[in-house]
Amino acid sequence: MTRTITVEGRITSVNTASALVSQGSITTANRRPRTGATKILQINAVASVDVAAAGAGSIILRLVGGVQNGPHTFGIAAFGGQSVQAGSDPSGVLHSGSLFDTEIFLTGDNLEVEGEMVGSDLGDADLCVTFTTN
Repeated sequence: MTRTITVEGRITSVNTASALVSQGSITTANRRPRTGATKILQINAVASVDVAAAGAGSIILRLVGGVQNGPHTFGIAAFGGQSVQAGSDPSGVLHSGSLFDTEIFLTGDNLEVEGEMVGSDLGDADLCVTFTTN
């Protein structure tokens, strides 16, 4: 029987790790794998960025706790955009999704998950991740 663990969070500055610990209105999501779970089988991640500034950047996901042989880092999305010019339409919000089949072994502790924007600071980004465990 598989179980999912979902976390999300906002990334507000470049090159700064942001802990992903909530699920929308649930500010402290349960990040502990069920008893008997031994590994993460799949990671499904979606990211968006508001492109409030010009440049190019990427969103990375980092598993820093609750996993063996970590941290484990995954590239989730890459974005680029141009700043909005006076009198023009905004460049829009960019979305991207990634799906990874994995075999990352768990320690039994809470999953500690971080998101980070790297490259240019494109504004605010949101990252939502679902882990499927065995």
